Amino acid sequence: MVDADVLVLNFDTKGHMRRTVFGLRYSFGYHVAEFRGSKASAEAFEYVDRHRPKLVLWLLPFDRAVRMLPKLAQSYRKARRRSPRTRHGVFHWPPEHCDQIPVSAWEDAYKEVDFVFQFGYQDERLAATDPKKYLPWPLGTAGWRSWQTPVTRDLAPLSRRGRFAAFRGTRSTHTSIDELEQLGRAHGVVVELRGTWQSNDSRADADRYKELLVTSQYALAPGGHNPNCFRIQEAVESGAIPVIVPGRNRPDNACYDNWSGLYGLPVGNATAYPWIPTAPFKTLQRFGDLVGDAEAMRAGATDLAGQKLQRWYGKWRAAFHGQFERLVRASMAMSAANRK
Repeated sequence: MVDADVLVLNFDTKGHMRRTVFGLRYSFGYHVAEFRGSKASAEAFEYVDRHRPKLVLWLLPFDRAVRMLPKLAQSYRKARRRSPRTRHGVFHWPPEHCDQIPVSAWEDAYKEVDFVFQFGYQDERLAATDPKKYLPWPLGTAGWRSWQTPVTRDLAPLSRRGRFAAFRGTRSTHTSIDELEQLGRAHGVVVELRGTWQSNDSRADADRYKELLVTSQYALAPGGHNPNCFRIQEAVESGAIPVIVPGRNRPDNACYDNWSGLYGLPVGNATAYPWIPTAPFKTLQRFGDLVGDAEAMRAGATDLAGQKLQRWYGKWRAAFHGQFERLVRASMAMSAANRK
């Protein structure tokens, strides 16, 4: 029997969202229910109707969110009428081609929802409508692709790393490949390209990828399927300073132009979240600019800079934890008020 105040409905078959969102401790108790298959949406709303908790948290990966989209607005309205005291919050993993879905469709779908964390890919169209309702959430690391976080105390300081910068990834899914190949000829830069993208890495591939990150001062982080990618957090966890190019990386994904706002580095006048600490990353206008900046970057790769990166990472993760706690408490308070 479900007796927790917070009910988590997980539609992510890989379990990545659950691990990323609930990898930290929270002050509230929660119960997780898994939903799979073609009837998962209807079964989930029936489950909510039976248990009627104070708050329901929906973990919706982009494939499920898109399939549910036509019925979400109506389903949430019906759920609210049946149980006015039950509030709803969503962790929404935006689709890879966000421009194909009108922003009005998402707004209508989530009209009855208290808050929406955009998982990994921040759709600026939604953020701009209401930054207090539509918030970003970190993409996390790709544990399901054999990633294993290094032990922090075993990491070499930046001054003792033999490589200046490195990148290892798939040729077919990354932007700026021509620039990266040119950079691979520069002194101290390693660029290794593979053929086709794979959902799971072999142990040898995973080990080589991690080896490059833990032995490099900087990690080149071009966009993959989307501008933001797992390697940014994986680089930080490896002690390497991410090198990013903020802004538009692919014309068909204009709504993800402000993706770096997730790291406290908003683009221009795009939505900024003051509670997100600014990442001490290296930002470039194009990856080819790295050669001209190499001397200053080498001088800036101090042990103090590495320590600053790790302190930022702790504060950054805590900032999202705090916002989530705050919104859950606010929804729980509204639930309690509706009970009176």
